[in-house]
Amino acid sequence: MLCLEHQGIRNRRAMVLELNDDVDLYRSGDLCLDEFTGKTTSIARALERSLTLLPAFNEACDTARSFVTSATQPLYSRQFDGCRHYSISLLGIHPEFRIPVHDHPSTVSLFHVIEGRVQATHYDIVDQSGQNAFIQLASCSGKVLENGDAVVTMPDIENLHSLQALDRNAVCLTLQLYTRQEREPRSWYFPLASGQRSNTALWYRIQDKEICNGI
Repeated sequence: MLCLEHQGIRNRRAMVLELNDDVDLYRSGDLCLDEFTGKTTSIARALERSLTLLPAFNEACDTARSFVTSATQPLYSRQFDGCRHYSISLLGIHPEFRIPVHDHPSTVSLFHVIEGRVQATHYDIVDQSGQNAFIQLASCSGKVLENGDAVVTMPDIENLHSLQALDRNAVCLTLQLYTRQEREPRSWYFPLASGQRSNTALWYRIQDKEICNGI
């Protein structure tokens, strides 16, 4: 059993390296968007298969399915692998909790839906003031991710985003690939005017705030 676990760790680290190579190929123009999406989705599904060999992972999936959000624990998160270069976590997202708009500086993030449906919305910074404490954001794109779907965000591509489960709990896998040894502080963005229907709104920015691992 220990040999299988070590083999799984080696396989997952090989997938991390493969994702890193694919990101470089995409950035250089040697992979088109469709090819990149196909390859990263294949990596995400292989990563899921690798983790299902661990009894603890299957138990965590059961917990994520039945998780109920609260003020002290807004979403379920459990890390299964990681080092200073990357981390792999399982998430349980309840439909009553919307993961706020946030960024991933110096990080390539692979987000994979195992079960459920997730609305992923991406934003652009339109304007900023008050020493960058106040940011004007506009939603620029959005998609519904379903079972088996995966999406990648990079520091300069679709980096600002929010996530919300639809209908029922979403069970998701994240792979965070750190592109620098010294990670920049993450920022979270909260609207100043709730219920505003305009596509563009003013948001308050909070740096270096953690809601949970894996996000």
